[in-house]
Amino acid sequence: MHSKRSIGWWLAMVGLIGAVGLPVDAAAQNRDDVREARKLFKDAQRAGVEGKYKVAAGLYTKAYELDPSEPTHLYNAGVAYQQAFLKSRRIDDAQVAISTFEKFLASESDGSDGRPSVRLEEFEKLDAQNSIATLKDAIDDRTKTQGAMESTEQELDDARGRISSLEEELQQAAKAQASAEAKAGELDSVRADRDLWQQRALAGGSGRGSGKRHLGAALMAAGGVAVGMGILYGLDAKRIGDHLNQDEPWGPLHDDLVSDGETADRNMIIFTSVGSAVLIGGGVLYYLGVRESHAFEIGERAAVRPVVSDDAALVQVEGRF
Repeated sequence: MHSKRSIGWWLAMVGLIGAVGLPVDAAAQNRDDVREARKLFKDAQRAGVEGKYKVAAGLYTKAYELDPSEPTHLYNAGVAYQQAFLKSRRIDDAQVAISTFEKFLASESDGSDGRPSVRLEEFEKLDAQNSIATLKDAIDDRTKTQGAMESTEQELDDARGRISSLEEELQQAAKAQASAEAKAGELDSVRADRDLWQQRALAGGSGRGSGKRHLGAALMAAGGVAVGMGILYGLDAKRIGDHLNQDEPWGPLHDDLVSDGETADRNMIIFTSVGSAVLIGGGVLYYLGVRESHAFEIGERAAVRPVVSDDAALVQVEGRF
C-alpha cells in the first residue's frame, strides 16, 4: 500500500515539474525570437540604407514573424516595398506594398477576438492608410500610362508599317520612273536613227535621176550644136543659091557652085533633123530625171504617177497627208 502511494506521488511530481517547465521553455524561446528579430531589424536597416529595398522588406517581414508583438516590423516592410516601387515603377512592387500595409493595419487587436492585444502607433496607421491610397492611385496611373504606351507603341508599329509600305511604293515608283526614262531614251534614239535615215535617204535621193538629167542636158547640148550646124549649112546653101540666081556665065565655076549648094542643103537637112531629134530626146530625158528626183524627195508624203488608159490620161497622187 505504501509502495503504491510512493509511485503515485512520484508520477504527480513529474507531471507538476513538466507543467511548470513548459512555460519556462516557451518564454526562453520567445526571448530568442525577439533577439533574432532585433538582429534582423538592424540588418534590414542597413539594406535599406544601401538601397536594397526588397531585401530590407524581406528581413522586416521575417522579424515580424519572429516577434508578432512588434507590428512596426510590418510597417517598415511596407515602407521598404513602397520605396522599391518608387525605384522600379513596377506594379507588382506596389501591390505587395499595399498588401503589407493592409496586413499591418489588420494586426491591431484589443484582445477581444482571442488574439494578443496589439496597439498600433497612430502616425504609422495614418501613414499606412495614406500610402495605400497613394499606391492605388499610382497603380491606376501606371496602368493608364502602360495602356497609353501600348496604344502608342501600336500606333508606332502601324506608322512603321505605313512607312515601310510607302518606302516600297517609292522604290517601285523610282523603278517605274527609271524604266520610263530608259524607254524615253530608247524612243529618242529611234527617232534620231529615223531622222538620220531620212537625211541620208534625202541626201541619196538627190542623186536619183541625176544621170538622166545629165545625159539629157548633154544630148540637148549636142542637139543644139547639130541644129546650129544645120542652120549654118542652110545659110551657106542660101548664099550659093542667091549667087547662082545672078546672071553668071555658064561654065565650070557654075557647076562647082551647084555641087556645093547641094552639099550644103543636104548637110542642113541632116544636121537639122538629127539635131532636132537629139535635142528633143535630151529634153525628154532631162524631164524624166527631174521628175524621178522630185518623186523621191517627197518620199512618204506623196508620190505622183501618170496613169494612161484608152480614153484618158491622168495624174495619180498617192501618199499620207
